Amino acid sequence: SKAQLVYKAQGPTLERFGESSKNVQILRGPLGAGKTIATAVKLFKLLCSEAPNKQGIRESNWMVTRGTLPQLKSTTIRDWMSVVPKGCGSFTFGPPPEHRLDFDLDDGTRVVSNVMFIALDSEKAAERIRGANLTGAWANEIKQQPKSVIDTLHSRTGRFKGFGWHNWSGIMADTNAWDGDHWLQSMQD
Repeated sequence: SKAQLVYKAQGPTLERFGESSKNVQILRGPLGAGKTIATAVKLFKLLCSEAPNKQGIRESNWMVTRGTLPQLKSTTIRDWMSVVPKGCGSFTFGPPPEHRLDFDLDDGTRVVSNVMFIALDSEKAAERIRGANLTGAWANEIKQQPKSVIDTLHSRTGRFKGFGWHNWSGIMADTNAWDGDHWLQSMQD
């Protein structure tokens, strides 16, 4: 089946985020501002824009994280599924939950991508992602996830099919505002 995604960013901040090519991107804003949907749209566009191989296949491997599995199921996965056009692949609740995407684009290429959903709620959660070979990652509500785990997650990006193979690799995140003593504040300062 062919995928068609229709989306218009609601404001200049979401538009700039959608166009950014930085290796680490964090979208921060108030409740209900459209951050999660904007990030899901960006991820979908990124996996559709991977460079095709000689067979015309755009391959990629992604990880989406949130603080807990119930949060992943009740919000992140629901919002992701609302963005991805119907018929683009098969979703299973795992463990871990995975969306295996396989669909044609209008240019004659084919997208074959895997998106895994993992809860990263504690320091020991880094064990769940060691060894992962990812194109990129989306940390949904990054403020709820430990810095050491996010650092490990980031270190696993750009590894799928080897370094330098992807049009973009890195970590993107969305979050509500954090407290002044949160680890994210030191990144901004």
